Amino acid sequence: MSRQEVYKDIEGTLGLVPSFIQGLPDEALGPYWEAMKRYQLSETLIPLKYKQLIGLAVSAAIHCPYCTFFHSEAAKLMGVKRVVYASSETVYGPQAMYGDRDVTEDDQTNPTHSYAVCKLFAEIIAGQYSKLYGMSFTGVRPTIGYGHGGRSPAQHWSDMPSAVAVGKPFSMEGDGNGLSSLVSADDLADFTRILIKAPSSPHPVYNVGGPATRPRDMAAVLRKYIPEAKISFGTRPMMDPGGKFGLPWLVSMKQAIQDFGFSCMPLEKAVLLHINDARIEAGLKPLKG
Repeated sequence: MSRQEVYKDIEGTLGLVPSFIQGLPDEALGPYWEAMKRYQLSETLIPLKYKQLIGLAVSAAIHCPYCTFFHSEAAKLMGVKRVVYASSETVYGPQAMYGDRDVTEDDQTNPTHSYAVCKLFAEIIAGQYSKLYGMSFTGVRPTIGYGHGGRSPAQHWSDMPSAVAVGKPFSMEGDGNGLSSLVSADDLADFTRILIKAPSSPHPVYNVGGPATRPRDMAAVLRKYIPEAKISFGTRPMMDPGGKFGLPWLVSMKQAIQDFGFSCMPLEKAVLLHINDARIEAGLKPLKG
């Protein structure tokens, strides 16, 4: 097929030729479009709706605004009516933007890097599709996540409980006094499940995260369950006293509590679950609370 014939086929399927496809060279255009039609836009063992929702999830993970827009449009065309997606507390910017108070969903957003901008872009797209096409979107703005096996820039929150749970020492260069709002993997999963089962939500986005917590606070909880835990901190300051950098550590969950009766579990309970996840994986007996 010639380039124009491929374009005609694309327009007949999508209504237009996306700009990212227009940039493909002639030798790649035909094969790419055939593969796209076969695997993304045709019925396979995975239903078309689910493919686009998977695409939206991947778009969020790789921070791709073009992918977010494409899969939002494709989801609409495939009849998707309800979407729950991950935004992030990074859309708020640093704590200093809000003073010494909890950040709420109604506050002005101040993304300061590309990751945060992509998350805010996803929220904008969700708002437009809700308004124009009646689709029900709900975004979740989690704070710093942690759990056994977790991977994040703030890796110490996941590594500390996982290490001491199986008898390993944990040390870090930081002084352990930096403040963060935390959300356990279990809490985030539970709230997401609640949102998915709801036909819609009273508000478009929800914060999900607990009170301000220091690594030393987590260490104290770990020693409650494992008194012999070997945890050490260095001298490098982890705290920006003015809150001019990083993320908010005061984050309000009033909206989630009011709309769905959901709040994060206490740190003590979440850490015990984390400990036992690590111990079970290592073949050790779970601890009792």
